Amino acid sequence: MDKYEFNIKAEQMRKMAEQGDYKTAMQIADTIDWRRVRNANLLSSVAEIYEHNKEYEEAKDILILAFERAPVGKRFLFKLSEISVEAGDIQEAQEFYREFCEMSPDDSRQYLLRYKILKAKGASNEQLIAPLEEYTSVDVDEKWLYELAKLYSDVGYEDECVKTCDKIMLLFGLGQYVDKAMELKQRYRELSKQQLDLIENRSLYEDKLKQASEQFEELNEKPSEINITNIRNHDNASVRQEETENNSVAEDSYDDNENTEETENTNSEETVSKDSGSGKSNENKVKENLNNYHMIIEAKSKEDGFKIAVDEIKYFHDKYGYDFKVAKTNSEKLNEKGFEAFKSKIEGKDLIIEDAGSLTYKVVDEIADYIDELEDPSSIILVDVVDRFDRMAEDRPLFIKKFDLVSDIEDDLVEDVQINQAEIPAVKDEKENIINYDKPKTVGKAENAAISKPKQNDVDNALPSDFYKEMDIDDFATYAQNYAKSIDCVLPGKTVLALYERIEIMQEDGIALNKASAEDLIEEAADKAEKSGFGKKLAGVFHPKYDKDDRLILREDCFVS
Repeated sequence: MDKYEFNIKAEQMRKMAEQGDYKTAMQIADTIDWRRVRNANLLSSVAEIYEHNKEYEEAKDILILAFERAPVGKRFLFKLSEISVEAGDIQEAQEFYREFCEMSPDDSRQYLLRYKILKAKGASNEQLIAPLEEYTSVDVDEKWLYELAKLYSDVGYEDECVKTCDKIMLLFGLGQYVDKAMELKQRYRELSKQQLDLIENRSLYEDKLKQASEQFEELNEKPSEINITNIRNHDNASVRQEETENNSVAEDSYDDNENTEETENTNSEETVSKDSGSGKSNENKVKENLNNYHMIIEAKSKEDGFKIAVDEIKYFHDKYGYDFKVAKTNSEKLNEKGFEAFKSKIEGKDLIIEDAGSLTYKVVDEIADYIDELEDPSSIILVDVVDRFDRMAEDRPLFIKKFDLVSDIEDDLVEDVQINQAEIPAVKDEKENIINYDKPKTVGKAENAAISKPKQNDVDNALPSDFYKEMDIDDFATYAQNYAKSIDCVLPGKTVLALYERIEIMQEDGIALNKASAEDLIEEAADKAEKSGFGKKLAGVFHPKYDKDDRLILREDCFVS
């Protein structure tokens, strides 16, 4: 399928998932070859769909693909361990857990995984308390604080239970877990005056919270507006051509070749806006039926991302009959001013944010609040180059879920080959292709000279004089590591220990330690690392093949079995 068809299917799949129809979403997912998709965030969403359908093996396979493609894949290891617990495969869950701890020893979520694994193994409530205490001491999460309070209650730790319930009410004020904490505390103690006041005046506090979230500053700088009607028109296009193009946007988008050709000759007039209303006619619609199209767009370049954003906006405007103006800004302006300052300027408009992968988390949280408060179908489109959203997906996964992911993923995967008939030699006579094995073939002197083996002296002269000189273990290891760097490989810390172990084995086997054997050793290790294809299991643990600098990672098992 082409890129446009893929994006349509991915959008349909996500819409079904958002509506809770995970069965239909999975049926759509089954029609896509996910091995060709390099967007780790999208793969993560697909795995979630399979997880909801209890297709745990499929979910794990997709997560392994995502892990292979992510520069930092610890979140996928976390999810792989979590899904293994759900599937009842405790041994595999522990293997993923150990790898997660090794990759990220300071991540507090290791305690959460330990808690889930212990619970699945049937550990006592006393055993479950310790990892949950560790986790909630670092990450203040109302769900797991309440889970800890329940454990305290179950084992008879009344004081600890009450303190934890008080902490939940103090920190979060409102919400389902606050209500549950109040009920749990009332088993042992009476509520304080402040807590009773929270119950009696709940609606007042909810209104105040809503008003506070709607406050914003006035802007000194206004985001630029984009004319999406003219953005793809040629400089000398007539009004009639423009109207024709607008009426056939959806059809044109299916043809990737024409689309690419046309966008190369476009003109971006960012100060003129499309004539029409601001979209306020949809204010009274129920929020679930707003048909927003918030998107994250990953592309090969900033320019490609912007073109894709314009194409997608035009598609949805045509599909739903919207007539919004479109504004554009970038992460630098938003990080400086804050998103709240822009809200009054983008009301009733779609907003394209370029270089969005560099947004600060303060701005990200403000955008999330804005999306939750929207009362019209205007949308936010985040644009950046491929892999720039990985940090955000790692630390703000709930924010990422608010968006459809559109990625320029399938370009250059398959290249059409034009075969010139004139270049194909014709077979004049079938007999010419038959080799007579009974008669030895005579080779002319010139041909024989061309294929004759080079003299050993010529080979030796091309090598350094010390190429076969004996080396001690440390010099050998240093040369091997330097050679690995020269061929774009890298040895993590533990691999260096495995390298020394392998060198000792070589000594015991009587293999000479010289530059020649060092290069052979690294080449052999690189071959092993390359052969660990998608999803290959290495002692129950999955590793990324390349580091963030695209260097091949040589691991311990590449040197010592």
